[in-house]
Amino acid sequence: MNRQPGRSIALSLGRWLMCDLMRKSQQVPLVCAERQVNISRVLEARSRCKQSVSWFAIFVMAFAVVSMKRPALWCSFISFPWPRLYEHSYNVASLAVERKFGDEEVVLFGQIWAPEGFSLAAIQAEILRLKTVPIDEDVNFRAQLRLARLPRLIRRLCWWLGFDVHGYWRMVQFGTFGITGVANLGADLTHFLSPLTSTVSVSGIQADGRAKVRLMWDHSSLLAFYRQLFVDAIIPRT
Repeated sequence: MNRQPGRSIALSLGRWLMCDLMRKSQQVPLVCAERQVNISRVLEARSRCKQSVSWFAIFVMAFAVVSMKRPALWCSFISFPWPRLYEHSYNVASLAVERKFGDEEVVLFGQIWAPEGFSLAAIQAEILRLKTVPIDEDVNFRAQLRLARLPRLIRRLCWWLGFDVHGYWRMVQFGTFGITGVANLGADLTHFLSPLTSTVSVSGIQADGRAKVRLMWDHSSLLAFYRQLFVDAIIPRT
């Protein structure tokens, strides 16, 4: 067999963005909990809606409403110049969106500010906008790609400033919680990384309303809060 060498491929902007995100995520003391839930009543109500509403929109709204009752969910751990918690003024949902950029599919991150103040229809409309708007017309998409173009040392400085120095910068640039998942592909995320205080992933919804909800959180920020969240049965058991 003729053994030919492979070739080196330069990283695209989308891959640089994801490399930086994963590098930052590895610095966060993440803990993950999973619980099987029964959302049959939500499933029934969703089936009666005249307008199609995605599960992403429903869980963005649900987490935002719970956050309104639990101020701890608005907090982030800030390490510089001294370790402290920063309580944000708003919920800002961060959603991973797969978009075509150049010759490849890239993952960018859209934001929905104060989703608890919107209807499900408005949240769904914003999710659809993030999936279809030209990349150069969305301020967050432009900022992420602009950051990926910078030299490595400057990028790392920007990520550090955004996450570890000022809570408001962190909220504006990255959001306060994340929603992700691949249930639409018939798969589950068994493990995922995120630099945010909390991130929610939902498995495929079964016909009887059963689903698995995974919560990943920064233990520096929330400590045992999510244990209380589960014990208090904010999310109903199956």
